[in-house]
Amino acid sequence: MVRPYLYLHPGMCTGRPTINGSRLYVQVVAEVWWSGEIPEKAIYKSWPNCKGRPELLLACWWMARYGPATWRRRWREWLERAAGELWWSNYDIDLPPQKARSLS
Repeated sequence: MVRPYLYLHPGMCTGRPTINGSRLYVQVVAEVWWSGEIPEKAIYKSWPNCKGRPELLLACWWMARYGPATWRRRWREWLERAAGELWWSNYDIDLPPQKARSLS
């Protein structure tokens, strides 16, 4: 199994982090997950560079760790639980919480 990775290069995608050296921004994947509008499996079908759960977890980890303050606050508790597991490439962990849906 090839491990997922984040790619940052000033000459590619204006230096924003991407998944596996593709042009798929980490923030896009995290935003789609956060919104809760697209199921997990559909994310993988919509963006082939986000091959599976490891890439989704890594994108969410990046935003929780290095993203803007709103992202760091949003997923702080999840990051505390997930960081150690992700360090050891354990991808059998829960995904971060999604935005609460209104019932209106």
